[in-house]
Amino acid sequence: MMMIILLLLLLIIIIIIIIIISHIAGDIKGATEPKIVAAQDQAICTNYFENKILKEETESKCRLCKQHEETTDHLTSGCPILAKNEYLMRHDKFYTRLHYSICKALDTETTDKWYIHTHTQASV
Repeated sequence: MMMIILLLLLLIIIIIIIIIISHIAGDIKGATEPKIVAAQDQAICTNYFENKILKEETESKCRLCKQHEETTDHLTSGCPILAKNEYLMRHDKFYTRLHYSICKALDTETTDKWYIHTHTQASV
């Protein structure tokens, strides 16, 4: 019996997450979508792309750290210079939006705008 209840709770959580993700995905502006697709296809104009694909006479190393090839993957998750601050800010921004969407889905009191939403500890 306990296992069934846990499975139902897990199913409910999964459904809530799917609803939240579909809600967040619906907020992408039209001009942003092609940039996301280009990044997924590794077709944004990085130094690596210019050097290896376009065959231009440019250095393929990262402009920031100058250690690794400047690929989309490197810029989004592997550059030691960006890791100091930018990745943490991106992480915090995503989870602020996720927390805001969960609060809205559960009819919890929130601000009107997700980007000024702050997490408050619930009193028990």
